[in-house]
Amino acid sequence: MIAFRGLVRKDFKMARSALVLWIAASFILLALFYGFSKYINEPLAMVGFIVTSLIIQSFFSACLMYYQLQKEGKTQLWLHNPQSSYILVLSKMTVTFICQILSQILLFLQNWFVITVFVNPKIIEDGIVTMNDMLLINLAVLTGSIMLMIWVIFYWSIYSSLKKFPILKKVRALIILALFILYNMTESLLAHVSKKLSLFDQWVIPIKTDFAFLYGKNSGWSMDVMTVKFSVIPIIYYVFLSVILLYVSCRLLNKHVEV
Repeated sequence: MIAFRGLVRKDFKMARSALVLWIAASFILLALFYGFSKYINEPLAMVGFIVTSLIIQSFFSACLMYYQLQKEGKTQLWLHNPQSSYILVLSKMTVTFICQILSQILLFLQNWFVITVFVNPKIIEDGIVTMNDMLLINLAVLTGSIMLMIWVIFYWSIYSSLKKFPILKKVRALIILALFILYNMTESLLAHVSKKLSLFDQWVIPIKTDFAFLYGKNSGWSMDVMTVKFSVIPIIYYVFLSVILLYVSCRLLNKHVEV
């Protein structure tokens, strides 16, 4: 446990500069959208910041994990670490998760501020978008970000492992691309079958994530918020898939792998 805490501390020192840079970028993005909304004299333009920031936030964990893995690959520290690959990966996942939570709390506050100050406080006051809606949206972003992070670990571990085979070393990128295409084709087929069987119509969670902008000659621009139903079944599927991907990744990322 002491060794794990030491690993987490080391990984956090590695990741904190990226976290600070990410937070600084979010404020720059906010300032850009604010300047644009003032330039066109349209407060609803700030909704663009909310949507854009949530999309970008979905990739934060994946980017941070890739940054950490690449840094480990350059220093070659994993080759000399006595800990198992499971502990090494878990340490980086823990740090990435903490950084994701911290940055997402800040993003939540930024979006709340944008809605209540720049857009229209009645959106919150009238219950058009509630605190529960915002929490569910952030939970969806967090879940998607973690899943993308696990895919980064998986693809990176395969890419690194293929380095041991001279015949495959030069075509590693093509192999990763082929795996990516093959999986997406398989997932599309599964989604098509599930839709035919109406599996996604069961166990749904309503989340207000669909926005429509309307323009009236007298009233100007207005925003309509609509509810989208998300099925729980894909979440269960991705949980099982994540466990399998992590297991395979950790089996590949042992101390003999030249990362």
